[in-house]
Amino acid sequence: ADSIKIEVVMRKEEKMTDVISVFATLRKISEEILADYDCEFDIWKTKKGEPLLIIDFYAEDAMADPF
Repeated sequence: ADSIKIEVVMRKEEKMTDVISVFATLRKISEEILADYDCEFDIWKTKKGEPLLIIDFYAEDAMADPF
């Protein structure tokens, strides 16, 4: 696959330790499982107003300029 998307819905009010835990898990996935992928993330809101983290992992080859 050229890209993998992970979506995480958080509570409107979240403990900082839980937010750090989510990013620590994402870092572990990035380093141990998807080491050949670059990672970007966005923060959005769901229709209910909950924070939504969208994490995109792109294959390094897919990010390269084809020209």
